[in-house]
Amino acid sequence: MATRQTWAAEREVSGYHVKTLFLMAKTENASHMQLVAREIKEYHDILQWDFVESHHNLSLKERCFLEWVHYNCKEVEFIFKGDDDEFVNPEAVVKYVKETPEAAHTIHGNMQTKSVVMHTGKYRVSKSLFPYCLYPIFPSGGGFILPGAFIPALYQVSTWLPVFPLDDVYFGFLALAANLSLRHDERFDTLGTLNGICSYKKALVIHGNDNLTVDDNVRMERENVKANSRKTYFDHKHSVKVTKVNVGDWVMIKRPGFQSGGNKLSKPMKFVKIFNNAIRTDDHRVWNLNRVVPYKGKEIQDVDENDQSRKNRTFLLVGP
Repeated sequence: MATRQTWAAEREVSGYHVKTLFLMAKTENASHMQLVAREIKEYHDILQWDFVESHHNLSLKERCFLEWVHYNCKEVEFIFKGDDDEFVNPEAVVKYVKETPEAAHTIHGNMQTKSVVMHTGKYRVSKSLFPYCLYPIFPSGGGFILPGAFIPALYQVSTWLPVFPLDDVYFGFLALAANLSLRHDERFDTLGTLNGICSYKKALVIHGNDNLTVDDNVRMERENVKANSRKTYFDHKHSVKVTKVNVGDWVMIKRPGFQSGGNKLSKPMKFVKIFNNAIRTDDHRVWNLNRVVPYKGKEIQDVDENDQSRKNRTFLLVGP
Protein backbone atom coordinates (compact mmCIF):
# COMPACT_ATOMS: atom_id res chain seq x y z
CA MET A 1 0.00 0.00 0.00
CA ALA A 2 2.77 2.46 0.95
CA THR A 3 4.50 1.86 -2.38
CA ARG A 4 1.33 2.69 -4.33
CA GLN A 5 0.92 5.91 -2.37
CA THR A 6 4.50 7.09 -3.03
CA TRP A 7 6.82 6.48 -6.01
CA ALA A 8 4.65 3.72 -7.55
CA ALA A 9 1.54 5.91 -7.89
CA GLU A 10 0.13 6.06 -11.44
CA ARG A 11 0.82 9.46 -12.99
CA GLU A 12 1.87 11.52 -16.00
CA VAL A 13 5.56 12.51 -16.03
CA SER A 14 6.78 14.85 -18.78
CA GLY A 15 4.48 13.35 -21.39
CA TYR A 16 4.93 9.71 -20.28
CA HIS A 17 2.11 7.70 -18.71
CA VAL A 18 3.79 5.89 -15.81
CA LYS A 19 1.98 2.84 -14.40
CA THR A 20 3.30 0.26 -11.93
CA LEU A 21 2.57 -3.47 -12.14
CA PHE A 22 3.37 -5.98 -9.40
CA LEU A 23 4.51 -9.47 -10.43
CA MET A 24 3.55 -12.34 -8.14
CA ALA A 25 3.36 -16.10 -7.94
CA LYS A 26 1.46 -18.09 -5.29
CA THR A 27 1.92 -19.26 -1.72
CA GLU A 28 0.28 -22.00 0.32
CA ASN A 29 -0.86 -19.44 2.89
CA ALA A 30 -4.60 -19.10 2.19
CA SER A 31 -4.97 -15.79 4.06
CA HIS A 32 -2.19 -14.23 1.99
CA MET A 33 -3.90 -15.35 -1.21
CA GLN A 34 -7.18 -13.84 -0.04
CA LEU A 35 -5.45 -10.50 0.53
CA VAL A 36 -3.90 -10.68 -2.93
CA ALA A 37 -7.30 -11.42 -4.48
CA ARG A 38 -8.74 -8.35 -2.75
CA GLU A 39 -5.90 -6.15 -4.00
CA ILE A 40 -6.27 -7.45 -7.55
CA LYS A 41 -9.97 -6.59 -7.48
CA GLU A 42 -9.39 -3.13 -6.02
CA TYR A 43 -6.24 -1.94 -7.81
CA HIS A 44 -6.01 -3.99 -11.04
CA ASP A 45 -2.21 -3.78 -10.97
CA ILE A 46 -1.07 -7.32 -10.08
CA LEU A 47 0.03 -10.01 -12.53
CA GLN A 48 -0.06 -13.44 -10.91
CA TRP A 49 1.08 -16.85 -12.17
CA ASP A 50 0.31 -20.38 -11.01
CA PHE A 51 3.60 -21.49 -9.47
CA VAL A 52 5.18 -21.19 -6.03
CA GLU A 53 6.71 -17.87 -5.01
CA SER A 54 10.41 -18.46 -4.25
CA HIS A 55 13.83 -16.95 -4.89
CA HIS A 56 14.77 -19.52 -7.53
CA ASN A 57 11.42 -19.01 -9.30
CA LEU A 58 12.12 -15.32 -9.95
CA SER A 59 13.59 -16.26 -13.34
CA LEU A 60 10.42 -18.12 -14.25
CA LYS A 61 8.49 -14.99 -13.32
CA GLU A 62 10.84 -13.00 -15.59
CA ARG A 63 10.09 -15.31 -18.49
CA CYS A 64 6.31 -15.13 -17.87
CA PHE A 65 6.45 -11.33 -17.72
CA LEU A 66 8.22 -11.13 -21.09
CA GLU A 67 5.50 -13.32 -22.57
CA TRP A 68 2.73 -11.18 -21.07
CA VAL A 69 4.23 -7.90 -22.31
CA HIS A 70 4.87 -9.41 -25.77
CA TYR A 71 1.22 -10.31 -26.25
CA ASN A 72 -0.60 -7.69 -24.16
CA CYS A 73 1.42 -4.47 -24.06
CA LYS A 74 2.93 -3.89 -27.49
CA GLU A 75 2.65 -0.09 -27.21
CA VAL A 76 4.95 0.26 -24.18
CA GLU A 77 7.99 2.45 -24.92
CA PHE A 78 10.16 1.73 -21.85
CA ILE A 79 9.94 -0.68 -18.93
CA PHE A 80 11.62 -0.07 -15.60
CA LYS A 81 11.94 -3.39 -13.79
CA GLY A 82 12.97 -3.53 -10.14
CA ASP A 83 12.01 -4.72 -6.67
CA ASP A 84 9.26 -3.49 -4.36
CA ASP A 85 11.66 -2.91 -1.43
CA GLU A 86 13.50 -0.01 -3.01
CA PHE A 87 13.16 3.68 -3.84
CA VAL A 88 12.53 4.60 -7.47
CA ASN A 89 12.55 8.18 -8.76
CA PRO A 90 10.03 8.25 -11.68
CA GLU A 91 10.85 11.85 -12.59
CA ALA A 92 14.56 11.03 -12.82
CA VAL A 93 13.85 7.86 -14.82
CA VAL A 94 11.77 9.74 -17.40
CA LYS A 95 14.35 12.52 -17.61
CA TYR A 96 17.05 9.89 -18.12
CA VAL A 97 15.35 8.20 -21.10
CA LYS A 98 14.51 11.57 -22.67
CA GLU A 99 18.04 12.96 -22.37
CA THR A 100 20.12 9.83 -23.05
CA PRO A 101 21.12 9.54 -26.74
CA GLU A 102 19.65 6.46 -28.44
CA ALA A 103 17.98 5.40 -25.18
CA ALA A 104 15.65 3.08 -27.11
CA HIS A 105 18.60 1.12 -28.55
CA THR A 106 20.14 -0.32 -25.38
CA ILE A 107 19.36 -1.76 -21.94
CA HIS A 108 20.25 0.59 -19.08
CA GLY A 109 21.33 -0.36 -15.56
CA ASN A 110 24.13 -1.13 -13.14
CA MET A 111 26.12 -3.66 -15.16
CA GLN A 112 27.87 -6.49 -13.34
CA THR A 113 31.00 -7.49 -15.24
CA LYS A 114 32.93 -9.70 -12.80
CA SER A 115 30.19 -11.52 -10.92
CA VAL A 116 31.56 -14.68 -9.33
CA VAL A 117 29.69 -17.97 -9.59
CA MET A 118 28.97 -19.00 -5.99
CA HIS A 119 28.48 -22.61 -4.91
CA THR A 120 27.31 -21.87 -1.36
CA GLY A 121 24.83 -19.50 0.24
CA LYS A 122 21.68 -17.85 -1.08
CA TYR A 123 23.03 -17.37 -4.62
CA ARG A 124 24.55 -20.82 -4.97
CA VAL A 125 24.56 -22.61 -8.33
CA SER A 126 25.81 -26.16 -8.86
CA LYS A 127 28.94 -26.77 -10.92
CA SER A 128 27.01 -29.19 -13.10
CA LEU A 129 24.52 -26.45 -14.01
CA PHE A 130 27.13 -23.73 -14.68
CA PRO A 131 30.75 -24.97 -14.61
CA TYR A 132 32.42 -21.58 -15.26
CA CYS A 133 34.06 -19.18 -12.80
CA LEU A 134 32.40 -15.89 -13.77
CA TYR A 135 29.03 -14.94 -15.23
CA PRO A 136 28.76 -12.98 -18.48
CA ILE A 137 27.80 -9.33 -18.09
CA PHE A 138 24.26 -8.67 -16.80
CA PRO A 139 22.26 -5.75 -15.35
CA SER A 140 21.77 -5.89 -11.60
CA GLY A 141 18.23 -7.04 -10.88
CA GLY A 142 17.76 -4.23 -8.38
CA GLY A 143 16.59 -1.98 -11.22
CA PHE A 144 17.13 -1.52 -14.95
CA ILE A 145 15.42 0.10 -17.95
CA LEU A 146 14.36 -2.02 -20.89
CA PRO A 147 13.19 -0.53 -24.23
CA GLY A 148 9.83 -1.91 -25.31
CA ALA A 149 11.24 -2.53 -28.79
CA PHE A 150 13.49 -5.25 -27.30
CA ILE A 151 10.60 -7.33 -25.95
CA PRO A 152 9.98 -9.44 -29.12
CA ALA A 153 13.64 -10.47 -29.35
CA LEU A 154 13.90 -11.26 -25.64
CA TYR A 155 10.66 -13.22 -25.65
CA GLN A 156 11.70 -15.30 -28.66
CA VAL A 157 14.99 -16.18 -26.97
CA SER A 158 13.17 -17.08 -23.75
CA THR A 159 11.14 -19.72 -25.61
CA TRP A 160 14.24 -21.88 -26.14
CA LEU A 161 16.83 -20.74 -23.58
CA PRO A 162 16.37 -22.70 -20.29
CA VAL A 163 15.45 -20.73 -17.18
CA PHE A 164 18.43 -20.10 -14.87
CA PRO A 165 17.99 -19.96 -11.05
CA LEU A 166 19.27 -16.35 -10.68
CA ASP A 167 16.92 -13.90 -12.38
CA ASP A 168 19.38 -11.09 -13.15
CA VAL A 169 21.95 -13.52 -14.54
CA TYR A 170 19.16 -15.18 -16.55
CA PHE A 171 18.19 -11.82 -18.04
CA GLY A 172 21.83 -11.25 -18.98
CA PHE A 173 21.81 -14.59 -20.80
CA LEU A 174 18.68 -13.52 -22.69
CA ALA A 175 20.20 -10.16 -23.68
CA LEU A 176 23.40 -11.86 -24.83
CA ALA A 177 21.51 -14.47 -26.88
CA ALA A 178 19.33 -11.74 -28.42
CA ASN A 179 22.47 -9.72 -29.31
CA LEU A 180 21.36 -6.62 -27.37
CA SER A 181 23.67 -3.92 -26.00
CA LEU A 182 23.91 -2.79 -22.36
CA ARG A 183 24.63 0.67 -20.92
CA HIS A 184 26.08 1.17 -17.45
CA ASP A 185 25.15 4.13 -15.25
CA GLU A 186 26.08 4.65 -11.59
CA ARG A 187 22.73 6.30 -10.88
CA PHE A 188 21.21 2.82 -10.80
CA ASP A 189 22.33 2.43 -7.18
CA THR A 190 21.38 -1.21 -6.71
CA LEU A 191 23.61 -1.73 -3.65
CA GLY A 192 22.39 1.18 -1.54
CA THR A 193 25.75 2.96 -1.47
CA LEU A 194 24.46 6.52 -1.75
CA ASN A 195 24.01 8.66 1.36
CA GLY A 196 21.93 11.72 2.19
CA ILE A 197 18.71 13.19 0.81
CA CYS A 198 20.51 14.71 -2.19
CA SER A 199 21.44 11.23 -3.34
CA TYR A 200 17.76 10.33 -3.57
CA LYS A 201 17.13 13.36 -5.78
CA LYS A 202 19.88 12.38 -8.23
CA ALA A 203 19.54 8.58 -8.25
CA LEU A 204 17.23 6.66 -10.56
CA VAL A 205 16.85 3.83 -8.06
CA ILE A 206 18.29 3.05 -4.62
CA HIS A 207 18.13 -0.53 -3.48
CA GLY A 208 19.56 -1.73 -0.15
CA ASN A 209 21.71 -4.81 0.29
CA ASP A 210 20.75 -5.72 3.84
CA ASN A 211 20.36 -9.40 3.03
CA LEU A 212 24.14 -9.85 2.66
CA THR A 213 25.98 -10.46 5.93
CA VAL A 214 29.65 -9.78 6.61
CA ASP A 215 30.30 -13.49 6.10
CA ASP A 216 28.55 -13.33 2.72
CA ASN A 217 30.78 -10.47 1.58
CA VAL A 218 33.93 -12.24 2.77
CA ARG A 219 32.84 -15.41 1.00
CA MET A 220 32.16 -13.50 -2.24
CA GLU A 221 35.60 -11.85 -2.10
CA ARG A 222 37.32 -15.20 -1.61
CA GLU A 223 35.32 -16.73 -4.45
CA ASN A 224 36.30 -13.78 -6.65
CA VAL A 225 40.02 -14.39 -6.07
CA LYS A 226 39.63 -18.11 -6.76
CA ALA A 227 37.56 -17.48 -9.90
CA ASN A 228 40.09 -15.11 -11.42
CA SER A 229 42.87 -17.61 -10.72
CA ARG A 230 40.94 -20.49 -12.31
CA LYS A 231 40.07 -18.38 -15.35
CA THR A 232 43.72 -17.40 -15.91
CA TYR A 233 44.77 -21.05 -15.70
CA PHE A 234 41.97 -22.20 -18.04
CA ASP A 235 42.72 -19.51 -20.66
CA HIS A 236 46.43 -20.41 -20.63
CA LYS A 237 45.87 -24.17 -20.78
CA HIS A 238 43.36 -24.05 -23.63
CA SER A 239 45.01 -21.16 -25.51
CA VAL A 240 41.84 -19.09 -25.38
CA LYS A 241 42.04 -16.31 -27.96
CA VAL A 242 40.34 -13.01 -27.10
CA THR A 243 40.58 -9.85 -29.17
CA LYS A 244 43.14 -7.61 -27.46
CA VAL A 245 41.99 -4.01 -27.06
CA ASN A 246 43.29 -1.00 -25.17
CA VAL A 247 41.71 2.05 -23.60
CA GLY A 248 41.61 4.73 -26.32
CA ASP A 249 41.16 2.32 -29.23
CA TRP A 250 38.56 3.31 -31.82
CA VAL A 251 35.42 1.26 -32.38
CA MET A 252 32.33 1.41 -34.56
CA ILE A 253 29.08 -0.48 -33.94
CA LYS A 254 27.78 -2.59 -36.78
CA ARG A 255 24.00 -2.90 -36.79
CA PRO A 256 21.14 -3.40 -39.27
CA GLY A 257 20.43 -0.41 -41.51
CA PHE A 258 16.80 0.66 -41.63
CA GLN A 259 16.96 2.64 -44.86
CA SER A 260 19.47 0.90 -47.12
CA GLY A 261 18.55 -2.61 -46.01
CA GLY A 262 22.23 -3.41 -45.47
CA ASN A 263 24.55 -2.90 -42.53
CA LYS A 264 25.49 0.53 -41.27
CA LEU A 265 28.24 1.63 -38.90
CA SER A 266 27.91 4.04 -36.02
CA LYS A 267 30.11 7.08 -35.65
CA PRO A 268 33.59 6.27 -34.28
CA MET A 269 33.85 6.12 -30.48
CA LYS A 270 36.51 4.97 -28.04
CA PHE A 271 36.99 2.28 -25.43
CA VAL A 272 37.15 4.05 -22.06
CA LYS A 273 37.34 1.09 -19.66
CA ILE A 274 38.21 -2.59 -19.95
CA PHE A 275 36.86 -5.20 -17.52
CA ASN A 276 37.62 -8.90 -17.19
CA ASN A 277 35.29 -9.98 -20.00
CA ALA A 278 33.71 -6.72 -21.12
CA ILE A 279 34.49 -3.22 -22.34
CA ARG A 280 32.81 0.18 -21.96
CA THR A 281 32.59 2.70 -24.79
CA ASP A 282 32.55 6.48 -24.34
CA ASP A 283 28.75 6.54 -24.69
CA HIS A 284 28.65 4.58 -21.38
CA ARG A 285 27.47 1.33 -22.96
CA VAL A 286 29.01 -1.94 -21.82
CA TRP A 287 29.68 -4.79 -24.28
CA ASN A 288 30.83 -8.37 -24.06
CA LEU A 289 34.41 -8.61 -25.26
CA ASN A 290 33.62 -11.58 -27.49
CA ARG A 291 31.61 -9.24 -29.73
CA VAL A 292 34.70 -7.21 -30.64
CA VAL A 293 36.39 -8.00 -33.96
CA PRO A 294 39.17 -6.20 -35.88
CA TYR A 295 37.97 -3.67 -38.45
CA LYS A 296 39.14 -4.51 -41.97
CA GLY A 297 37.33 -1.82 -43.92
CA LYS A 298 38.44 1.56 -45.17
CA GLU A 299 40.25 3.94 -42.85
CA ILE A 300 37.75 5.88 -40.73
CA GLN A 301 37.67 9.61 -41.28
CA ASP A 302 35.92 11.19 -38.29
CA VAL A 303 38.86 10.98 -35.90
CA ASP A 304 41.83 13.05 -34.82
CA GLU A 305 44.11 13.63 -37.81
CA ASN A 306 47.14 13.54 -35.49
CA ASP A 307 46.40 9.92 -34.51
CA GLN A 308 48.49 8.20 -37.21
CA SER A 309 48.03 4.72 -35.70
CA ARG A 310 44.25 4.74 -35.77
CA LYS A 311 44.01 2.36 -38.75
CA ASN A 312 45.65 -0.45 -36.78
CA ARG A 313 43.61 0.21 -33.65
CA THR A 314 40.08 0.21 -34.99
CA PHE A 315 37.53 -2.47 -34.13
CA LEU A 316 33.94 -3.41 -34.85
CA LEU A 317 31.27 -4.21 -32.29
CA VAL A 318 28.57 -6.49 -33.65
CA GLY A 319 25.58 -4.74 -32.15
CA PRO A 320 21.78 -4.76 -32.37
